[in-house]
Amino acid sequence: MNGSETTAATPIIVVGMNRSGTKWISNILSNHPQVVSAQYERGDGIQETNMLGAFPRAFGDLAVPDNYVGLIEWWAQTDFFRILGIEKEHLYRLDPRPRHPYDLFCCVMEEYARRKGGRFWLQKTSPHRGATCRAHYPEAHLVVIERDVVATLRSAIRLRMRRSGGRRAILREVVSFVHQEKLLGRLRGKPRVVELTYEALLADASAESRRVCAALGLPYEPGMIEIPFRPNTSFRSAGERDATLTPAMERGIRVLRRLLGLLPVAFFGLLQRLRGRRYPGLVPGTHGMIKDDYRLD
Repeated sequence: MNGSETTAATPIIVVGMNRSGTKWISNILSNHPQVVSAQYERGDGIQETNMLGAFPRAFGDLAVPDNYVGLIEWWAQTDFFRILGIEKEHLYRLDPRPRHPYDLFCCVMEEYARRKGGRFWLQKTSPHRGATCRAHYPEAHLVVIERDVVATLRSAIRLRMRRSGGRRAILREVVSFVHQEKLLGRLRGKPRVVELTYEALLADASAESRRVCAALGLPYEPGMIEIPFRPNTSFRSAGERDATLTPAMERGIRVLRRLLGLLPVAFFGLLQRLRGRRYPGLVPGTHGMIKDDYRLD
């Protein structure tokens, strides 16, 4: 089968910061019978993929056969690819061959939607990829979700502390938040962009899900908000949540956020380039099945 024979399902791209509710709204929408996505119990539902971030940088032009083979063989080892159940051979048989990882990703998701009978395929990503996804997938609906700065940073900092065993500089977290907030601002009000907040979803998940479905052209299904995965929380208890940031730290974060907000978005892009990357930017937790196979945890 070649790429032109796959069903042209409509992409839904959920865009938001880490710990802002992207997984929650993605899992809700993925509960709809017309929406397909890569979900996995170990990952609490919707899975992220390196195809929208690390792989375009690592493999470049897929017209180069070595790049195409390298990407497929690496991606095939990730949880995301294994969940979909698309055979590697299907990718090698595509004709014409996609030139960019985003195009290959679309081919795979359209094939998955065809096999599952879905009208839409869904993937979530960070604000750093939102504009790029919109450019590559002009027919896509973008669902942009945002959350209060203190709540987002409290969750992100607690998760980072648990993984690394120590407190990282809050300044770096606030800088990252403001940068991503500015990137999200560039998407607000654009055609085919649906906006919501974590707080509104928390207050009435049914009403917000109904509103988002209407904007996407999906008939609302009452059972959508019943997520069959454990909540994706950074905290073991309410006490742990409250202990992560003191009231003085919260006030400082809000002041710092306002001050940083005065800077142009180009400043944050420059900071990111100066920091650079010592690794290819792989999404953490994308090889859980391999860990299970070899008991690496």
